[in-house]
Amino acid sequence: NAADADALAELAPGERWTLVGHSMGGKIGMLLALTRPELLDRLCVVDMSPRPSDAASSFDTYVSALQGLDLASLPDRASADARLAVTGVPEPSVRAFFLQNLRREGEGWAWQMNLDVIARDLAQVGAWPAPEATWDGPVLWLAGAKSDYVDEAAVPVMRGFAEVYVNIVRNTPLTLVVLFCAI
Repeated sequence: NAADADALAELAPGERWTLVGHSMGGKIGMLLALTRPELLDRLCVVDMSPRPSDAASSFDTYVSALQGLDLASLPDRASADARLAVTGVPEPSVRAFFLQNLRREGEGWAWQMNLDVIARDLAQVGAWPAPEATWDGPVLWLAGAKSDYVDEAAVPVMRGFAEVYVNIVRNTPLTLVVLFCAI
């Protein structure tokens, strides 16, 4: 939101940043570029495009499975992984991603992410507010060829940003693209 952008701007007055955002971070980066262009020098967006997506609706099952996990009875992370595998998160890579947010708190476990807020606002996660602004700085889009969020149909919308470079990496899992971007 605007208050968060103002707080960031106060950290380094007058500086322009290079922002790399994956998924929701990419959406936040695009919105920041369009609403506070004076803060950014360039932008790299990984696996997200500036358009509404119904892919977030598939997360209902995931959120329900995470909320339904009895954290009080978990002896270890492997047990959480095994339970999630049969209660709505069958993909090992997706479970591994979610389990990065499972933290020890004293003798028990807790989710680092606020699942109640995510469940409440999930419909907004897939939305795109389509600001009327433009941004003329450089944007690099990276995505795997099997991305649910970046495909050939997204390219015309992405061209709404003035200086655009799109790199869809063929035959490469997205996780490798993200690792490449992080190096």
